[in-house]
Amino acid sequence: MPILLDDSFHFTLAHSLFYEPIGHYRPNDADYFDVARRHLPASWQILRHDIWYNCVPPNATPPSQGWKIHISGTNGNSASVLATVAELARGRGTPFKFALDNFIFRLLNGKNWPRGGSGKFITMYPSSAEECGQLLEALRRAMLGYNGPYILSDRRYRECRTVHYRYGGIAPTKRLTVSGEQRAVIQGTAGQVIDDERNPFFVLPDGVVDPFAETEQTGSGTPEGVTLRDGRYQISSAISFSNSGGVYLGTDTTTGRQIIIKEARPFTSQNLGGTDAVWLLKKEERLLRLVGDLHIAPQVVEFFQEWEHYYLVEEYIEGQILRGYNAKWALALNVAPTQAEADEYLRRFRQVYLRLADMVAALHARNIVFSDLSHYNVIVQNDGADLKLIDFEGAYEQGVEPPPLLYTPGFAPKQVWQDGSSEFRDDYFGLGGLMLAAVWPINAVMALDPQAAQPFLASAVQDLALPKPIADLIAGLLVADRDARVTTLDDVRTALTQEYPSRAPAISSREADECDLPTLLTELGAYLDAVADPTRDDRLYPSAPNAYQTNPLSIAYGATGVAHTLFRLRGEIADGTRDWLARHRPEPHRVPPGLQVGTGGIAWALWEMELHDLAEAAIRQSSDHPLRFASPDYI
Repeated sequence: MPILLDDSFHFTLAHSLFYEPIGHYRPNDADYFDVARRHLPASWQILRHDIWYNCVPPNATPPSQGWKIHISGTNGNSASVLATVAELARGRGTPFKFALDNFIFRLLNGKNWPRGGSGKFITMYPSSAEECGQLLEALRRAMLGYNGPYILSDRRYRECRTVHYRYGGIAPTKRLTVSGEQRAVIQGTAGQVIDDERNPFFVLPDGVVDPFAETEQTGSGTPEGVTLRDGRYQISSAISFSNSGGVYLGTDTTTGRQIIIKEARPFTSQNLGGTDAVWLLKKEERLLRLVGDLHIAPQVVEFFQEWEHYYLVEEYIEGQILRGYNAKWALALNVAPTQAEADEYLRRFRQVYLRLADMVAALHARNIVFSDLSHYNVIVQNDGADLKLIDFEGAYEQGVEPPPLLYTPGFAPKQVWQDGSSEFRDDYFGLGGLMLAAVWPINAVMALDPQAAQPFLASAVQDLALPKPIADLIAGLLVADRDARVTTLDDVRTALTQEYPSRAPAISSREADECDLPTLLTELGAYLDAVADPTRDDRLYPSAPNAYQTNPLSIAYGATGVAHTLFRLRGEIADGTRDWLARHRPEPHRVPPGLQVGTGGIAWALWEMELHDLAEAAIRQSSDHPLRFASPDYI
């Protein structure tokens, strides 16, 4: 089964056009595979599964569940750690797996990887608790001097910074959920089936005792209701969590003021330059102090370490994120905007983006590139009269530190992710991206098509009374090629300080009227035929990530939904599609009941496509499905 991932970005890594499971990613075997192959006998198999290489000795029979060992590492030591583990495993005949290559290794340690699975570079599968204890002790000695991130789901073994362990499933035993996902399960001590949850904290199943712990160890999380810095900071709630650490709302008990606390876990968010989340947080503190007198960002309270984590305490900024402010006043969300509303929208637009341009200029005067201008990093105050920039994680001072290369798709030009570079002109692109989001929030599409903004801007001029010089300004800021981007902050000031005649919006269906709909639908169908792949079992048509997390048949994400649409357009179903649907039945252990992701919806679509035998078989499975009463919803 594929790894359950919440971030769609992970499904863009294996193909330039379509979402694909990360298991389709092509690794660089020189990073780790070749290392393992050199250190293992020829009799050991190295087999790929998803994002792992499984190293299997002859006649290996690991238990279905039990104690397993996870080993973390850093960019600098990962190959050495793997070689050390391979030699230990070879001597004992212990199966293990490791991440495909250094790119996957950095992904596992990245900010957005699920916290319950992060940091697990290598997993070893001892055959018993006794062997696990022996391996842990051998690894403790062998890994002395190596560092790695704390694995949140596990318990660290003694003082070793890379070796962790937990109790859980080893053989892939799954249960189907009503939402269509497969969840790992193990057998409880009383024989019952229980979920094998990958929590971001160490927990044992009921009845299982840890035979390896000398004393209870300090946890690595920062839960709500606790205090930091000897009781000075009271955490009231968590704003967000990532693999790199949490962001918390709290109170400074010495002043009574609300504060924001940012947390950084060592050796997470590692990049090829050797930096990590702690470096990013310390850099953010330094930059915030550098611009403190400008009053365009939160003031720093302090930076400190507690246990092995680091914390940046900042002033709490009252206000609304720019995205919410835009949504409140956007003409594109108004079905019948008046001239007065268009005038007010334009006034607010000019006020906000003139101020933002001045703030960007002030940063550049201090030699700081912000890099990640997005509508989540701008706070609007005083009804748009003032702004604050938050989250300097992606910012850097030129000539002092390397660019972190953190960005939001659609708000950064192609050089940032293609060439691994960032400079002042890229903030112009970010400013243009923010302006575009205030007109039409279609920025994510620009990550696929850099020219996508042009027709939307033309529509805004035609329908929403956006002055054409402002549309041209946005287009100029959004030129994809940095070297061809000649629009500057002076141009922003010129365009936004001019007076424009008041004009009433005149929303029309011009684009639809000019469209040759029959030809468009014919071409759309031909394209779907061309990209269909009847040889694959995990999908027929290119799909949303949800299809790989659930099943490839559903009407919501899978083949029957697309096939039904094509049938409605054409009145017939292609032979290849019919054959694929006949071969892939909605089996009860893989497909839940229900409308959107289940057999009920599949049966309905098959019946309307006149595949009556397939539909009847599906609906029988739906009516007898063991999960048929699990949810009253229409999922």
